[in-house]
Amino acid sequence: MPKIEAGNIYYHGEGWAAAMAAECAKAIESIHISALSMHPPTPNASGDWTNLWNAWINAAARGLAVHIWLPA
Repeated sequence: MPKIEAGNIYYHGEGWAAAMAAECAKAIESIHISALSMHPPTPNASGDWTNLWNAWINAAARGLAVHIWLPA
């Protein structure tokens, strides 16, 4: 399987979170996210951000390094 060096998904319109979660599910070594701001979802939340956060949790559980960069 070829190694994918980088993927870029931009927030725009519908389906962006599902596309990013699908890319995270294919990751085999690490995930690097850069965002302007981000808060973990509340326990009863649902929707795009919750699904995406769960994709990162699942990736970490598979042993991947998940890095999230936010501005200071």
